[in-house]
Amino acid sequence: MQLTFAGMPVRIALCAVTALALFGCQASHSSTTPSASSSPGPNASSTTITVQSGPNAPIEHVQVTLSAELNGDQPAGTIYGSATTPADGQVFFKGLPSSGQICVTATERFYDTSAACHQPLGSTETITLTPSTR
Repeated sequence: MQLTFAGMPVRIALCAVTALALFGCQASHSSTTPSASSSPGPNASSTTITVQSGPNAPIEHVQVTLSAELNGDQPAGTIYGSATTPADGQVFFKGLPSSGQICVTATERFYDTSAACHQPLGSTETITLTPSTR
């Protein structure tokens, strides 16, 4: 007698659930504000990233990196640029690829790391970091 779940053998159902759990999750430890358009299209050739802890609360000394991929919450693959935010919390990147995803990672020791990929990446992006509880 073969056990079934939703009309499938249990072994196949477990494999499907395991694959979804392994590959369906995206790393992110804080909130981000994604691009206004969620449909694939061309990336902006340049972008201004604003890092804040809340409305009108920029964060200084945040390491912002743009990359082609993420490994957990760390930049991976091609690195398009990296910069540290000044007092206004904004960094500017230019010469970005016109297509494909671009991942934005923001790291500061007193805040949880934020890592998210965008396709397309807009000409402005805002990242809101959450204070670390560690």
